[in-house]
Amino acid sequence: MAYAPFLQAGFNAGDSVLSFELPGSGTDDLLDIDTASNTGVLGRFVYRVDQEEILGFICTQSGRVGLNPPSGVMMGGTLVSVLGPCYTEVSNLDIVCKFGDVTVPGTLKSEFIAECCTPTCLQVGPVNVEVSLDNGNTFPFNGVFIYGKLILDFTEETHVYINVR
Repeated sequence: MAYAPFLQAGFNAGDSVLSFELPGSGTDDLLDIDTASNTGVLGRFVYRVDQEEILGFICTQSGRVGLNPPSGVMMGGTLVSVLGPCYTEVSNLDIVCKFGDVTVPGTLKSEFIAECCTPTCLQVGPVNVEVSLDNGNTFPFNGVFIYGKLILDFTEETHVYINVR
């Protein structure tokens, strides 16, 4: 059975005129959208929508970064993907993330993504994150990561539920 006419993905500008379809929209190719990307993360697409022309993912030289996941546990160890900076002229040795006052080395995963592992934090709540592409000399990028408590719920004999609050 052909699903193509029913498989649509995209977004509209909210003005009943402008819209944008993701690659493969309206075709059976959309069934494999989880294997495509414009950010380097399979299944994830990022677009700039604050201008009249809708643009694909654009890296920046400074400003806000996207953190994924945006939260994790206080004991640290959460691998956080950092999206936004232009990583084309950067090596693994240049990336540093600062969670509050604690700096950790970053790892370059692609031209669009770096990863940093969260350090231990002694408080619950939001922490400012700064990102450096010059080995910690400057931190032109920023975001917020939310630390939460790890809560294990043993409500059923065969299941363990893990929550971050």
